[in-house]
Parts: sequence; C-alpha cells; structure tokens
Amino acid sequence: MYTNSKNIQVKNKNAADVQITAEQLIKEALDFEEVEKKVNYNLIDEDELNEYKISKRKEFEDSIRKRRYLINTYIKYALWEIKQKDIKRCRSIFERALNIDYTNKNLWLKYIEVELTNKNINSARNLLERVVLLLPLENIFWKKYAHLEEILNNFVNARNIYERWVKWKIDETAFLCYINFEERCKEINKCREIFEKLIVNIPKLECFYRFIKFEKKYKNISRARACYEKCIELLPSQFLDQHFYIHFSKFEEENNEYERCRKIYIEALKRLPRENSDILYKNFLQFQKKYSEKEELDQTLLYNERIHFEEALKKTPNDYDIWFNYIKLEEQNINLINKEKSIIRIRELYERAISIIPQICTKKYWKRYIYLWINYSVFEELYADNIDRARKVYSNIFKILSKQNFTFKKIYILYANFEIRQMDIDKVRAIFNHAIENVKNEKIFQEYCDMELRLGNVKECRTIYSKYVETFPFNSKVRVIL
Repeated sequence: MYTNSKNIQVKNKNAADVQITAEQLIKEALDFEEVEKKVNYNLIDEDELNEYKISKRKEFEDSIRKRRYLINTYIKYALWEIKQKDIKRCRSIFERALNIDYTNKNLWLKYIEVELTNKNINSARNLLERVVLLLPLENIFWKKYAHLEEILNNFVNARNIYERWVKWKIDETAFLCYINFEERCKEINKCREIFEKLIVNIPKLECFYRFIKFEKKYKNISRARACYEKCIELLPSQFLDQHFYIHFSKFEEENNEYERCRKIYIEALKRLPRENSDILYKNFLQFQKKYSEKEELDQTLLYNERIHFEEALKKTPNDYDIWFNYIKLEEQNINLINKEKSIIRIRELYERAISIIPQICTKKYWKRYIYLWINYSVFEELYADNIDRARKVYSNIFKILSKQNFTFKKIYILYANFEIRQMDIDKVRAIFNHAIENVKNEKIFQEYCDMELRLGNVKECRTIYSKYVETFPFNSKVRVIL
C-alpha cells in the first residue's frame, strides 16, 4: 500500500541532540577508507614475469576503458612501461594520450622527460618541435627547447628558437630568457638590441627597470639615463608613479648629477597630484637638506605650497580667495637675491587672476575681483617700483568697468591718490572730474575738496562745493560748509 507523501507529518521539528558537520563526514570517510595494499611479487622465472606484465597491462587498459579522458592513468601506464624497458609501448601510450588531449602540459613534459632520460635526444627534439607548434603560447616548452639546444652547444639553433619565441610576444619572459642566453654568450650588443625590442613591444615599467639594471651593470650611465627618458616618453602618465621618479632621481644622485636630480624632483611634483606624491616630496626635502643651501631649502617648502594652490585653482578657478592667498604667499617670500625673477612670477599670477572675469554681473560678485586689481596696482607701485605699469593697471580697471552697469568710487579715490604721489595734480583733477560726472558720490566730492584744500586752492574748493550742492541739493551739511 502506497502512502501519500502529503499526508506524512513530521512529529518533531526540533534540532537533533547531536549535530553532524561536514568535517565529521569527511573524517569518517577517511577513517574507513580502504587503503590499497602494496603487493610484493616474487617472480621466479620469465613466464611468471610475462604473466605479471599481462595482468598489469590488463589493469591499466581496464582503467582507461572506464575513464578514457583521465590523462594521469595514461602517464602512470607509460611510466610503468618505461620501467619494464619497453620504450616502444611507452611511446605508444603517450601518443594515445596525446590523441585524447594534446593540450595537457604535464603529459608533454613527462613524455619529453622520458626521452631525455633515455638519451633519445632527437626524439625529445622532435617532441619539443611538435609542442611549440601545437601550443605556441606556453613559455615552458620554448624555454625547455632552447635550453636543450644550448646544452648541446647548438647556439645557432638555440638563437633561432629564441627568435621564433619572441615573435609571439606572449610576455616579457621570452625576451628576458633570450637576453640571458646572449649574455652567457658574451653578446652584449645583441642583448641591448633585444632589450630595445622588449620595451617597444611590451612597454612595462618592470622591463625598463631590467634594462636600466643591465646598463648599470656594464657601467653605461648615459644609456641607463636614456632608458629612463624613453620610459617617460613611451609609458602613459598613470603608470609613472612617485616611486618611478624616486628611482630616477636616486640614479642621478648616485652619479653626482645633483642639478639633474633636482630638476627631476621638481618636474615630478608638477606632474603628480599632491595626494600621490607624499613620499616623493619627503625625498626631495631630504635631498635639499643634503645638497642645498638654506635659501634653496626654503624654496622647496614654498614649492610644495605652490602645488597645493595650483591644484585648488584647477578645481575652482573662480575662487578669488585662493588667488589672494596664493599671491600673498609669493609676496611674503620675495627672493631678495633674485628679486626680478620673483616679481615676474607674482606679476604672472596677477595676470592669471584678473583674466578670470566674474560671470555674474552684479556688484556683490565683482567686489573681490576689483580688489585683485587694487592689490595689483599697489604691488607694481611699491614692490616692483614700476610706476608706468601701476598706471596702466588703473587704466585697465576703468576699461573693464566701463562695460558694466555699476562702478566703484574707491577705484577713483585710489587712482587719484596714486597720481598725487606722482605729483601730477592736473591728472588728479581730471580723475576727480571724471568721477563726479560718472559716479556722483558724496565721498568723491569730499576727497576732491580735501585735496584742493591741502594745496591751498580755496577758489577751487568753492567751485567743487557748488557742484556738490547742485548734485545733492537736499544735503544740509554741504550748505553749512559752503
């Protein structure tokens, strides 16, 4: 009578008292596994030996019939035959296995090893030729083939094999093995040619390092330096990290090329982001402490700050506070020994800053921008001592403001005070008159009157106050003064 599985109910769903784990199952299987006992055959005569061989072969053949694609069985069978000194049967079994799976590397290696052990050099050579044609992307067979020819002193054949190997461009292994072979043959120029092919076909940093190490070994410093330069030329920038530049700079330092070393550090710090160049900067600082004077060391510290500001400006070029801080840093560190160079650098910074015009045409957003111009004019007058350039800065401010719907009275007052310091009173009056017509601000009138009063031109003061009253008729203070 059949029971319906749906009607069966489990009475107790609680966990069992003893839990069985996977580890226990495996342990039990190993404990109860039947270990195959090794049988010692005591063979008396040749008939018993032949009978043993027949039974053993039958076992191997039965195993192959059961699991035809298990290559290890073929290998065991072939190795057993070679122990029986039956090379023909051994080869036959290996060939049967190759017909099943010719891509099995272990199978080929065992086959070749058997031929070499039995000193069948030509057979081993033929096998290696077959396998490099069937599996050309497997380095181990090319290497074994070339090594065999080298052991037999067939250097021409070995070189031909290496040439065939490197044409596949699998990886750097082929090139490096070829280079080691030529180095053993004392063909140093040939090694260089192969290295040059390697860095062109497989441009990896490790390959360049090996080439550099090779040139340093043979004390060819100029060629080693050329390798570094070629590396920068061929490899994309993302592969050249701070460790590469440290490697390059250490090389120059070892060869007492301190100026070259310094230039490498500076160029590397320019190229790499700040977060990826901490170790590089520390090495540069140590280098400067060892080989530079205090002034150059200060410039190194300043250089790091410059990089920080440049990176910040790349992200937010319209942030005028960054420009102010950057320029302030440069002004505080003007190099008195080479003051002209420092002034040119600060001037370039000002020009870069004022070239970024605010996109929003409201006075609120223009205020910080105008203060850049003001600082620029003060810098040209006081630091650079260039009056003509300072005057030109003021003129350029007015050209820019003429295109806007607003103006800044402070600019007129500062420009007028600048011309007062240059003792050009006619120019000052022209500036104030222009300001009165365009700005019409009480502060402008007051500054103009104060200037004329200091000069003792009372008549001019009355004229200005008259215009003041006309412009601001409801200002009682002006009438009282007048």
